[in-house]
Amino acid sequence: MLVGARGLAAALARMLAPNGHCNVPETLPGPALFAIGSRDPITEAQVAA
Repeated sequence: MLVGARGLAAALARMLAPNGHCNVPETLPGPALFAIGSRDPITEAQVAA
């Protein structure tokens, strides 16, 4: 489980897909749980999407 802010997410993305491409399926199996504690407008827009 990874927990953190967008800075952590950006660093993780660069590590996992240094060329900017990642082979992730459009849908993932099973349920997912998201715990959103931020009131940042960017985060709220992502949650809404």
